Amino acid sequence: TCIRFGGEPLVLLGDVNGDGVSNSIAYALGYLPTDKLSQAQLESFPRSSKSQKGGASAMIFSIPTDAADDAIYSILSSSDLNIWTEIARKEGDGAWTGSEAAAITQAVESDGSVPTTFEYPIELLNKGFMRLKVEIDD
Repeated sequence: TCIRFGGEPLVLLGDVNGDGVSNSIAYALGYLPTDKLSQAQLESFPRSSKSQKGGASAMIFSIPTDAADDAIYSILSSSDLNIWTEIARKEGDGAWTGSEAAAITQAVESDGSVPTTFEYPIELLNKGFMRLKVEIDD
């Protein structure tokens, strides 16, 4: 499956610029897949953190305010890294849906990015693995 930039088809799972980030992830997070990402841009990618509220695990990442209509963001949890369960979902620029146990906070930055913190009670995660899955609906 491909996405188009400047008329050129790019393979979704490819890495046209060799920066280690797939074309689909760069696209869904608001970057041009053809441009190599800077260290500052890479720091907006998903990372885990302890919640400031205590008793929760947190994942922090940024998405664009004008998220691609065809991007689907899912937050998944697993206790064994083999079986993953969706606990929250966002389609395009729609609202997050999913677990009532999750706390999702967002704030729009002046550059148009939306830093997002997803907090989930640690006792519901067992071993506590989370990941952000991005799909491009074609």
